[in-house]
Amino acid sequence: MGSISLYLVNIILISSHILLSIGQEQNENHHNTQQMFDVLDHVHAKCPEITYIYDLPLESVQKRPLRVIVFSDNPKHHELLEPEFKYVGNMHGNEVVGRELILTLAEYLCHEYKKGNEQIKKLVDNTRIHLMPAMNPDGWEIAVQHAWNISKPDQFKDIETMLKVRLLIYLFFD
Repeated sequence: MGSISLYLVNIILISSHILLSIGQEQNENHHNTQQMFDVLDHVHAKCPEITYIYDLPLESVQKRPLRVIVFSDNPKHHELLEPEFKYVGNMHGNEVVGRELILTLAEYLCHEYKKGNEQIKKLVDNTRIHLMPAMNPDGWEIAVQHAWNISKPDQFKDIETMLKVRLLIYLFFD
């Protein structure tokens, strides 16, 4: 249990560092869904040995992929007894800060790993980190036009949609 606590403390410290330095290099505009995918692809291209990109098996309501980037010394495979951390942003359409922080965290992990930052190397080499910038890309695209989500006002009006969303969340967090 102690090592898991250490990893969580490291994540908190990294996130705090990102929050404090976000204005230095960050684009002043928010990333739309395609730009978000481009950032993930760019990070993967810079750090292919420690990253892997996959899409969840279900798409959004408007058929957008739900994309995740993984960081690990063995990113394509689950390693027995290696802790896994899954960080999700943009669950609601208007939650842009979480989306942007996760993109910044992905860039930071790649950059610092390549730079040789010992804390980041230890974190990535001993943890499998899944970063999902947007669980609700449709809602974000609509929120740009001042709405909350694509299925407003009742996102789960029919049982089939509700079950698909619950299955998606179950599969991702399993």
